[in-house]
This record gives sequence, structure tokens and C-alpha cells, in this order.
Amino acid sequence: MIKKRIAIRKIASILTAAAIIFKTAFLPVLSYAAADFKTDTSVNLKPFSIIHGVYAGTFRNNLSVYNTYADINLMTDEAGTIHIKNEDEFLLFASLCSSDEFSEGRQFALEADLDFTQISFKSVPVFAGNFEGNSHTIKGIFMQISGESNGVFRYNEVSGIIKNLNIGGDLSLDSAPDTKKSGGICGINKGRIENCTFSGSISSLEDVGGICGINETGAVIEACINYSAVNGNKRIGGICGYNNGNIISSLNKGNINTSDRDMAEDDKNFNPENIKEAADIEKIQDGGGIAGYSGGNIILCINEGNVGYRHKGYNVGGIAGRHSGIITECINRGTITGRKDTGGITGQFEPYLNIVYNRDTFDNVEDELDEISRLERSLSENIESTADNSAQHMDNARDIINNIKTSGRSNKTELKNDRDSFRQDLNQKLDLVDSLADTIDSDIENSPMRDSFYPIRDDINDLKSNIDKLKSGEWDNENNNIISRIINLKKLIENINQTADNLSDDTNRLLNEGVDNTLNNVDTLKENIRKLYEEFKGISDLSSAYINKLNDTLDNADKDISADVDRLSSELDSLSKDVKSKKENIRSDKRNIENSIDNIQDSIKNEKENTRSEPDSKKDNNLLLFSDASDDLSSYEGNGMIKCCENTGNIISDYQGGGIAGNIGIDIAADPEYDIDTQGSKSFNITRNAYAVLSLCKNLGNIKVKNDYAGGIVGKAGIGLIKDSQNYGDVASADGSYAGGIAGSSQGSISASWSMGEVDAKSYIGGIAGLGNTLKDNYAMAFIKNTDSEFTGSIAGYIKEDADMSGNIYVNSGIGAVDRITRKKQARGIDYYSFISGENVPENFKHLKVVFETDDILLKTLELDYGNSVDISAYPEVPEKDGYYYMWEYADLSNITQNKRVKAYYLPWKTTIASSDDERPLLLAEGNFLPEARLVINNGINNDSISEKNKTKIATPEGFKLKAAYSLNIENAPTNANYIYHLYVKGADAGYRIGIINTDSKKYTVSLLESSTDGNYILFNAGANAQIAVLKKDYVKPAALIFAFVLIAAGTAAYIIIKKKA
Repeated sequence: MIKKRIAIRKIASILTAAAIIFKTAFLPVLSYAAADFKTDTSVNLKPFSIIHGVYAGTFRNNLSVYNTYADINLMTDEAGTIHIKNEDEFLLFASLCSSDEFSEGRQFALEADLDFTQISFKSVPVFAGNFEGNSHTIKGIFMQISGESNGVFRYNEVSGIIKNLNIGGDLSLDSAPDTKKSGGICGINKGRIENCTFSGSISSLEDVGGICGINETGAVIEACINYSAVNGNKRIGGICGYNNGNIISSLNKGNINTSDRDMAEDDKNFNPENIKEAADIEKIQDGGGIAGYSGGNIILCINEGNVGYRHKGYNVGGIAGRHSGIITECINRGTITGRKDTGGITGQFEPYLNIVYNRDTFDNVEDELDEISRLERSLSENIESTADNSAQHMDNARDIINNIKTSGRSNKTELKNDRDSFRQDLNQKLDLVDSLADTIDSDIENSPMRDSFYPIRDDINDLKSNIDKLKSGEWDNENNNIISRIINLKKLIENINQTADNLSDDTNRLLNEGVDNTLNNVDTLKENIRKLYEEFKGISDLSSAYINKLNDTLDNADKDISADVDRLSSELDSLSKDVKSKKENIRSDKRNIENSIDNIQDSIKNEKENTRSEPDSKKDNNLLLFSDASDDLSSYEGNGMIKCCENTGNIISDYQGGGIAGNIGIDIAADPEYDIDTQGSKSFNITRNAYAVLSLCKNLGNIKVKNDYAGGIVGKAGIGLIKDSQNYGDVASADGSYAGGIAGSSQGSISASWSMGEVDAKSYIGGIAGLGNTLKDNYAMAFIKNTDSEFTGSIAGYIKEDADMSGNIYVNSGIGAVDRITRKKQARGIDYYSFISGENVPENFKHLKVVFETDDILLKTLELDYGNSVDISAYPEVPEKDGYYYMWEYADLSNITQNKRVKAYYLPWKTTIASSDDERPLLLAEGNFLPEARLVINNGINNDSISEKNKTKIATPEGFKLKAAYSLNIENAPTNANYIYHLYVKGADAGYRIGIINTDSKKYTVSLLESSTDGNYILFNAGANAQIAVLKKDYVKPAALIFAFVLIAAGTAAYIIIKKKA
């Protein structure tokens, strides 16, 4: 068919070329300038002409486009929409889309169905506008694709929208080894594809999907349907091969990689024991009903196609083959088959990995070194500041002291000058006093007044003595401060003043009371005494004035000195405080420097210990380097999530199969391009978090795994959280271990999940997990088939030593919670009716099911209450199958206490049976026989042997003789069926016939059967019970034969003679 298509297209191409040559050679060349594609409101429709292969119009940057399509018009309406009405216009449109500028910002509408069955199709290279398909179909597309980005549209740009378009065709792989990124609608989608369908078939080596090959970040595929078969090696999806964008409300009905291209199902080279190693080099990877690989979002999508082939491919899933983004509210209804990591929603669920670069030892050491540097500067600044401040304070104190000294010197000079002036004045008066005293003393030498004058004379001597002291400076001490010296001087002057006052008083009294009037010159004496009084009074006033000045000087000196002393004290206090403060700062800086040095040593020490203590297992296993952060998130909604999904299809895998996911985990070494989000600047102190959350999912399909790890929800969970999920399918690991109602093995956490179904494996069998780690608040009604196996439990077959297990409840069937043992802190076993009377029990637990099936085809489902029975009359009819009969397996359907699955097996009929085991048995029979069918042949009629005597009782047909008679019987075979018999008769030839003996009358009659010979065997048809006669034709006697021969010979001779004469 393909060769025929190619031949037709070659003829069409030749005719097209001839037409172009004809037009070019004979038709006049016409041209006109076509306007831009922008709307011209002066007309309703505007033509865009390709005249003889030259497009004369311009777009955007006036780039001319040359084409092979002549006399073809593209019409645009007033709204600016360009209408495509036939195949030629579409091909013209495709040729003009060699640049994204042509389509950017423009509207295109398909106005009719297109058929390219007899026309060579060309893809649209790049599209950036809005293409409205109006629900029309482009069919008959046949493309042998090669290179990258293949599809009806090769590239759909960010601004591109393709919608309401149906495509039908065959996009097949040519011999190019690098064909990839292929899709029925487009190769690479960066924009939006909406409400489009693809039917037919498509194949590519990598990144192939029914709608697009690659859906980039931010791109959207919505409400699309794929009906085609999709085949490839890596990243193969019904909708998209590689998805980093959004796939929403889309449906796949096509089969994905269901053909055997590399290895037959009964491949003798397949060795289940080497499945792990075989998977590592598997060519077929990442196949999914919706996406081959998805790191983006898949929402509200359904897969109804079958995905995968037995013993082939790993990472095979009903929705995504491999997934690390978000899948929510999706359903798989197809059968999912693979070699390794096979699941109803995703084959391999890769956790979202996040690396946070924290502060490491080098950062800490660098910080401490920076801190030491800062402290060193602070210490230096404190020391310098202390010295500077101390020097300033000392300078200030020195200035104050100098000021005090200057003030003291000034006061001293002033004091000396005042003292000298005072002493000079006093001496003058004292000289006068001495003169007057001497005169008076002479005048009263012989008078009685002399005794009265003696005290005055003594006081004058005291006065003179004090004045002498003042003059000699006996009162002064230069070692004393100015205040003390002023005070001493003041005391001396006060003594002089006091003496002067006394003298004044005594003189006045003498003048008024003691003058002897009898003395000669009494008047002169009185005058001298009066003068003496005046002088004493003058000395008293002079000394009083001087004392007052000394008091003022003393006060001023005290004020000045006190102020300076206060300033000096303040400076000294500031000096003390600064020194003390800086001393503490210096001590603090010193302590902090020591602490930083200690921190550096501790950081280096801790880093050494961490490096030495890192387990070898973590160094060898990349995933163990990541901490499972899934269980710490109460309502996680980010990448690494599967939520609200359902699987109803059966899962068939050689290794690691689950109803929702085959495997949760990732081998980074095997996937070096795996994208890991990072935060912070790179360092050696790394926090590695992994997030894998599977919640609110339900599985109704059966899980059939050849080897290890079978789970109702997940086959093997190396990491992650499974919560609020339900399984109602049967789980079996036929030749391996680790089977669980929720997970075959879980190193992560399983919580608040429900499981009801049969679980079977060689060992490690659990109602929730075959091998568990964290198991909390789970509910199980497990029907464990192999109760004698090692490590079996109603909740878990076995748990890790440090497992966290609590709050689990199971229907007690006599098997303990873990390894046949129940610990009350871990789990509790109760009866069925108590179990279903609990809170929030799903409806599926409140009734049981009996399923009748054959060859994975559901024949009938019965729902019944716990403890009810099923009668044999309820068994359904089984469809017939050529060459086979069916047999129901034995099942006790009385008092049913668990879900039952009853299967009708198709068994090949036994097509040949023999009457004996001899090398050449007497009788063979061909037909459809049960294994217990037995062929019996006896000599005679009704088992009575026939002798020569009673042969006459059989009326043979005319011309036949009876040679033998037999009774035939096929035991355990339908009596109303005909069979082909092979009866051995030595020397059998064409003269032998078989007849059926009728024994209803005394004279047995024989009815001839159609028969033939095969060597010494005579072949005939008869029922399961028959009486047969072996007949031989009764030929003419030899004499008659000789006579007839002579007559014939004579006649022949006569004829020859006559012919010669003539």
C-alpha cells in the first residue's frame, strides 16, 4: 500500500512539474503588486495572488516570498481573517509560514475538509498566529518524517493558537536515525493547542505524541483527543511525548507502543532473573497514555488506550510514563504493560528534588575571619581612641592646672602689690604713731598718766611687731596654695586691725578720761593723743579695707580655683570612664577574637567528623543524599504530586508494578539531565529535600507482577508519602516477593489509606505493605493467598527496625498485623461488622464482589453481602473461541467472606485421539475432544463378533462384499457431533468403502459413506457412536476381462487398417 502511494505521488509530482513548465513557457507573464495582509476596509475581500510562482505582496518587512503555486488566491475578510478553502491554499499558507512574521498577530480559518490522499503534503514550518479549524478535517496526510520537529505544524510559537482542527494521517519513521520531536498536530508547541484530534498512526524515535512531540514550559494543550497508534523508543505519549507545560481535559484512545518491535513475547532469551540488569539497557523508555515524560501539569485527562508490550519497556504508565510534576484528577482505563516500573497513572514517579545551599564550613570560617578582622580593627580603634581620649583629657587637665597656676600667680602678684601698698601706707601711719607716741611718752614721763599709757604703748609695740611680720613675710609660706596664703595674710591683717581698734579705743578713753590737766602743755598732749587716736583709727580703717579686699580676693580665687578644680575633676572622671570603657571594649574584642578562633576550629572539626561519618550507602545512592520532606507537608500542592487519580485498568509488569505508580524514586546517575531546583549560592553545606506526595487516589485494576514489588497503589516507594488512597484490585507477585495492598515496599510513609483485595507473593506479603517503614492509621481487609509464606501480615509482611507504626486497623482473619504478630501500639484486629461500622468507611467495603472473567475480559460482576453464597446458575455464558473450549476454575462460592475472582480458562481442544498407543493404531479420530475423551473400537456389531456364518445377516450394497464390521464409541464426547475417522485396513485401495450398519431390523442394512484412502487408512465421517462395515467392491472375473481386452484390441487394429487405406 505504501509503495502504491509513493508511485501515485511520483506521477502526481511529474504532472505538476509539466503543468508548471507549460504555464511558464506559453502563458504571458502577469504581475501586480498585492497589498499587505492587513484589512482594506474599502472592499469586502482582498486577493493575495501567487502569479507564476512569484508572490508579489509584502508583509512586515517587505520580504518577498517565492513559491511554486501559481494563480492561487488567499482571501481575507473585513475582520482580517484569512480563509483557507482547499488543499492548494493550505499548501500556499504553509509555504508562506517559513517565517513567524507572516502569521504573527493574524487570524486564519479553515473553511472546508481537506484530502491529501493524492497530493504531496507539506508541513507548516512555524506558526505564531491564530488558526481556527472550524472542526474541519485534514486527512490523507502521508509523511515519512526525519530530523527534528515533525507534524502538520512543525513549531507553534508562544503566540500561536491552533484550535478546532482534526487531522488524519500516517506519519511514519524513515531511515534517519535522529528522528525526534514529532506530533500529529505539531512537533514543538510553545503556545496553545485546543480542541484538536489526531487519528491514524505516528512513529518517531524520541519525543513523539499524538498531538505534539514536545509541550514546552508555559504551553497549553486542552480538550484534545488522540485516536492514533503511537510508537517510539523514548518519551512516547498519546497526547505529548515530552511535557513541561500544561495538558488539560484531554483524552487518549489510541494504543501506545503495543507492538512488539524488538522482542517476541515468548522470546527464549528473556530471563526474569536478570530483569534489573535488562532494564538498565532497555531501549523502550517513558511511555504513557497522555505523556511519555511530564515535568509539568496534567489535569483532568483520561487514557482509554492500552500502553506497552509484555517484557518490553520501563517507565510505562496510563497517564505518564515518567513523572516529576503534577498529575491531578486523571483516570486510566487501559491495560498497562511493561518490563519495569509500570503503573496505572505513572510508571516512575520521580520526586521533586530541591537543593538548598546553606552556610558551610568555608562560609563560617570566612565569616569568623571577617569578624576577627573587624574585631582587630575595633581593638586597634579602641586602643587608639583610648590613647587619643586620654591625651585630650590630660591636655585639658594640664590646661586647667596651668590656668590654676596662672590664676594663682596673678592672685599672688595682686596680693603682693596690695600688701606692699598696705604696708607702705601702714608704715607711714606707724611712723607718725611712733613719733606721736614718743612725744606723748615724753610728755607724760613723770605724770600719773604714764601707767594708763603703758597698755597703749604695748599695743603699739604689738602693732609694730605685726607690721614687721607683714614686712618680713613671716606669715607666708610659698609651699602653701594661694588660698592658704591669703587666709594667713588675712589673719595677720585682722590682728593688726584688732590691735588698731584696741589702740583707738584706749586712746579715745585716755583722751576723754585720763589726761592730767596739771601737766604742762596739756593742750598739746591732748592734741597729740587726739592725733594718735586718729592715726589708730586710720590704721583700723586701712586694715579693715584691706581685709575686705582680701575677702574679695579670697572669694574670687576660691571661685576660680573651684571651677578649675571641678573642670579638672570632670576631665579626670572622663579620663577614668574612657579608660575603663575602652578597657572593657578591648577585653570584649579580645574575647570575641578568641571565640571566633574557637568557632573556626569547631567548624573544621565538625566538618571532618561529618565527612568521616557519612555512610558509604549515601555515597553510592544518590537518592539517599536527599531527605524525604514529603511527610512534613500537610497540604502540599507543588511539583512531585499525584492527586485525585483513578486507575481501572490491569497492570502487567515483570518488575515493580503498581495501580497508581510502579516506582517512586529516581536514579540520578542513570538520568544525568534530571532537573533539580537549587536555592542559594553553592556551598558544601547542602540541604537536599525530596518531595513525592501521592494522595486521594484509587485503584480498581489488578496488579500482576512477574518478579518483585507489586502494590495496589505503588509497586516500590523508595521515598515519599502515600495518604488517603484506596485499593480494591488484586495484587500478585507471581515469582517474586514484596506484595502489598498499598505498596509492595515503602521506605517512606503510608497513612490513612484503605486496601481490600487479594495479595499474593512468595514472601513479604502485607495488607498495606509487603515491607513498611512509617504506617499510620491505615485500614486493611486483606485476602492473603499464601498464608504460609515468610513475612506475612494483615498490615505489613515486615517493617524496618526503626519503623513508625500506629493506629492501623484490619479485619482479623487469623493472621497478625506484622509477620503474624500484632502489637497493640501498632495495630488492632477486629471482626468485619465492627470494621464496617467505623467512621468514614468507603462504600466498597460494605459489600463483597464476585467477578467472573476470562482472558482478562470481564464477563459478570455480582455484589453480595458478607457471608452470602453464589449458586452455579449465576455463572455467565463464556464466549466461544475457535480451537478452544473453556473450563471454570474451581471456586468455593459458599459463605463468601472476601472478594472472589472466578476465571474461565480457554484450553485447546485435543484434536486427535487413537484407539491404542500402538505405532499404527487401528482407529484414529479427528475433532475437538476434551482431555478425558477415549476412542474405543470393537470387532463386531454391538460388540458381538461377526463370523463367516452370520455375515449373511448383513445386507451389503450391490457390488460390494463385507470385509469387516466394527463398533465405534468415543467416550466423553458430544454424541451429536461428527468426527473424521482413520481406520487401518491393510492393502486398502480405492475399492474399499465404509458403510454405516443399521441394526433396527433383523436383516442389517449398510448405508455407504463418503470415504477416501490415505495409505492403508480409510477416511470417513461418523458420529461418536457407530456400527461400521468395511466393504470392498466386487470386481468382474478375469476371463471376462480377457475377452473384453481382446475385443478392444481387435477394434483398435481394424480402425488403424481402415485409416491407412483411406
